[in-house]
Amino acid sequence: MLAKKGILPGIIISALLISYLFLTVIVRFNVFVSDVSGYWNDSLNLITPFHKNHVPLYPIIISIVRFLTFNIFQPTLLMQVITIITFLISCYLFFSTLNIEGISSEISAVGTLAFALFPFVGVTYVLFPVADLPAIMFYLAGLYTYKKKRFLISSIMFGCALITHKALWPVIGLFYLFQLVDILKKHGNMARFSIYLVCSFLPLLILWISGALYYSSLNWIISSNVAGEMATKSSLPVFDGIIGTIMQGGIKEISKGIFLLLLFILSIVLLVYGIKYKINDFLYLGYPIVLSIIALGIILNQSEIWAIVRFGRLLVLPLFLVISKTYFVNNIFSKRIFTNVVLPVLFISLLTNFFYIWYLQIYYQ
Repeated sequence: MLAKKGILPGIIISALLISYLFLTVIVRFNVFVSDVSGYWNDSLNLITPFHKNHVPLYPIIISIVRFLTFNIFQPTLLMQVITIITFLISCYLFFSTLNIEGISSEISAVGTLAFALFPFVGVTYVLFPVADLPAIMFYLAGLYTYKKKRFLISSIMFGCALITHKALWPVIGLFYLFQLVDILKKHGNMARFSIYLVCSFLPLLILWISGALYYSSLNWIISSNVAGEMATKSSLPVFDGIIGTIMQGGIKEISKGIFLLLLFILSIVLLVYGIKYKINDFLYLGYPIVLSIIALGIILNQSEIWAIVRFGRLLVLPLFLVISKTYFVNNIFSKRIFTNVVLPVLFISLLTNFFYIWYLQIYYQ
């Protein structure tokens, strides 16, 4: 069904168009606020790209696209064009990565839709054009080219992800840590691994050293994260983001906390399942993602905990690796269950994106 030519991209593009109409015509949300305007301003000041909260590749991309289009587009539209393109490429890479794992095109298509329409943030953070989708695109490109054994390109893509969004630092760090352990166990080519490691981390290292000279501080690149994202806002030393949110009371906070808790539990379940059943390639495609979401769920405070939702869409990758190995996978995706269960769940997931767009409009108005 979904794997037939043109159906999957048609659904994703239609969802984007409907969401864009909802954002611009129904709620009339001007998204040029907060981090969106911040990234634009960063793109105008690339001589000293040492923002303590952001890494600079997304502003650099904005600046390049603005130059190539002769500065004819309004800031919001130009940034949305970038995030829409990176979103569509991400969907293609996601589908292709599942396919490379031997997962059928039909199941890969459902997984790609779950990724694209992820609850609350799937299309919202395409139209609210922050750095999430460009970073995710580079990360998925790294995974895809790694699976295609184009290791140098893969390392460069991971390097781009590292200087696009800090949320992917633990994911890519764990990817290389597990790769190092695997190489040491199998007595692999350590010299080649070192080259790939340098290709990935050298741009971030150069940024860090340059910023350290600029600020006269070695910890400049993480100082705002430690102070603003990990400092607890309740009596809890850890889990302030999840449990602390629930403890605030109120329908909004409790609902948000429960959803965060469900994502955290899903990560633990996927981790246990990957360890118990030793799924192929879970070492690279599963553990780095689930362990990172678990770590962020433990250390982030109430103000920043939403990051595990924004990047939680990556959990769909290990989730569908797990689903594809279950003995009842054919029953899950039978025509009757697909029509009566899977499609309604995906539709509801899309509706949560409309709700979140409406919520952001109220929040920023």
